[in-house]
Amino acid sequence: IPISGNKAANFASKDIQSYFGGAYVLAPQTPTYWMDGFTGFGDGTSKYEQALMSLIKEYVAQNKDIDTDRIYIGGDSNGGYMTMLLIRDYKDYFAAAVVACEALKDSLITDEQINDMKDLPIWFVAAKTDTVVPPNDYMIPTYNRLVNAGAKDVHMSLFDNVVDTSSLYKKSDKTPYEYNGHWSWIYVYNNEVSKLINGKKTTMMQWLASKTLD
Repeated sequence: IPISGNKAANFASKDIQSYFGGAYVLAPQTPTYWMDGFTGFGDGTSKYEQALMSLIKEYVAQNKDIDTDRIYIGGDSNGGYMTMLLIRDYKDYFAAAVVACEALKDSLITDEQINDMKDLPIWFVAAKTDTVVPPNDYMIPTYNRLVNAGAKDVHMSLFDNVVDTSSLYKKSDKTPYEYNGHWSWIYVYNNEVSKLINGKKTTMMQWLASKTLD
């Protein structure tokens, strides 16, 4: 239900798969919250982290045609929290990360951890109207610290708000329906995140597919 309801299944679509030439998609779900830590909720740890990393490694080992130089990780909200933990603790395993409305508070990330993560390609996404994990407390300061630490391939897409782009859902005045500002993952799943990189419009998925460990 969470996968179909939030369109994560779109990662298996012909459109997104075309960037990768065919890719496995693993979308684990947690029985509670990825943010369930050892001392509290969202404390910078997760009681699921080790099990999740074991699952990922087992999945890779079972599918011999997976290119281990091109393993990508992503998540949003609670999943973005876990994504931040995994790239913090297993930064040499992943070729790149995409993180939407991530929920790891910047104050929980040390300067040493920022320095360790700065060489990993990361693309952050959020909306200014997100009141669940306000970008000013989470994404923006972390992004700025990575850039200041010398990150060469870290990107941020900060949307004004989250609106329907399908033309199916409109408000009474016929303007696009506006969603909860926390739902910036809609843009990710619909492959609607892009920016100019080296003078060329590049989608997040194009960028992601181009990354390798070497």
